[in-house]
Amino acid sequence: MKSSAVIAVMVAIACYRVYHQFFPNVACDADPTIRLNITLSGGTQEQLYAWEACHVFSLEYDEARSKFRKAALKLGAQAASIPVIMNDGSDDSPLTTDIAILKGGLPGVLVHSSAIHGVEGYAGSAIQVALLQEGVLPPPEQRPTIVLVHAINPSGMKNYRRFNENNVDLNRNAIVNFEEFLSQRDPNIAQYDDFRFLTA
Repeated sequence: MKSSAVIAVMVAIACYRVYHQFFPNVACDADPTIRLNITLSGGTQEQLYAWEACHVFSLEYDEARSKFRKAALKLGAQAASIPVIMNDGSDDSPLTTDIAILKGGLPGVLVHSSAIHGVEGYAGSAIQVALLQEGVLPPPEQRPTIVLVHAINPSGMKNYRRFNENNVDLNRNAIVNFEEFLSQRDPNIAQYDDFRFLTA
């Protein structure tokens, strides 16, 4: 095994242990309030936004989805849900990609998505839920249409992993000539083969 691979594994284990030693689970109401000051155009007007962490962040996919949908509907957004089609071809999975559209009066469209790398969706979801809080966004006549896409990879988000239900990294899946790419690529480019003896 290459020494760089050994070092990477050791660092990952150390980080995991340090995180869980110094950052144990705490009660939701013990989290600090998130505060944001924004200076508006002209530099004369400043607004303070404050969110309780529990109201925007979530621990599980279902919780994040529920917060997003409730906040979007409360703000009057047009909403849609696209079900995930599972490996067996069924579309009755509780996993969905949810979309909220907030019509605006200015030209253009602002699109914000979350969870293309599933587990990273918890931060993206919190940002979207915070944006949907009443009074945060300018009135429709002062902004373009806003499209929020919640959980592009809901399977990865629910299972706390980067990949989707087909084990695909959605942000690395745009190679045009994939077979040619594979034929020219080092099969051990990520040194996974170096760990294969552990499964023997």
